[in-house]
Parts: sequence; C-alpha cells; structure tokens
Amino acid sequence: MSSVDAIDQKIISMLKNDSRQSIQKIADAVYLSRSATDKRIKILLDEKVIKKFTIELYNENNTEENYSYLLIKTYSPNCDKIFALMKTLIDHFDFESTYGEFDCLIKLRTTKLTTLYLIKENLLELEFIEQIYILPVLEVKQ
Repeated sequence: MSSVDAIDQKIISMLKNDSRQSIQKIADAVYLSRSATDKRIKILLDEKVIKKFTIELYNENNTEENYSYLLIKTYSPNCDKIFALMKTLIDHFDFESTYGEFDCLIKLRTTKLTTLYLIKENLLELEFIEQIYILPVLEVKQ
C-alpha cells in the first residue's frame, strides 16, 4: 500500500465531514484537477484506506438515533455463540469481544426498554452467560 500524503489526508478529512460533496469541490480544496482527485479517491478505495461512504440517519423525531449498550459477562467466554444468537434477534448492532471484566460489548440502535429486556431474556438462555448489564445512552456530549 502506498503512503497517504497530505493531499490524501485532506481528501479523507473532507469526505469524513461530508461524503456527499462533489469531487470538483474536493479538487478545488486540494488544488488538483477533478480527474486527479477522482483517481486519488479510487486509489484510496482500492488500497482499502477508505472502507465505504455512509450516511447517518435521523429517527422519526428528526434527532440523532438513540442507542444502548449491553455489557456481557460470561462464565466461559464464547462470543461466537452470543454473536450468532444476536444475528437472529436484531438486524443492526455492533458487536465487540473485549478483554477484562466483560467479555462482550454490544451497541444497539435502540433505547426501548422492552426491546432491550427481550434481547437480554433471550441471551440469558445461553447457559454460560453470568450477567448482562443494559446501558441506555441518555446524552452524548462533544
């Protein structure tokens, strides 16, 4: 993989800020032609520096979507089984195996307690789970 130079970093920064902006606008900001900028973006994609272009959704109230975490402690770590069960319970979640007091961290795009407790109930059917903590995020400050 070739090294990412200052121009590439500026392109990445602009795309992180707004992935929908035109290539021409980016080209103007980095003082390159449209075709040269387009080529650089394609190289960044091909070399897996840029993974994908995404959008962030708002919920029905036009506010950023709320989310919660599940912290899972097990008697014997088996995150693969937990992940497999989660895939049958809910469509969108982020799953991480962790080291330390907890074995798994799951980020869910909901703060609805009924949904969270239903997921917890299903996960507790796995005999190796010791405890599940539900942590709805109330506010994010930046």
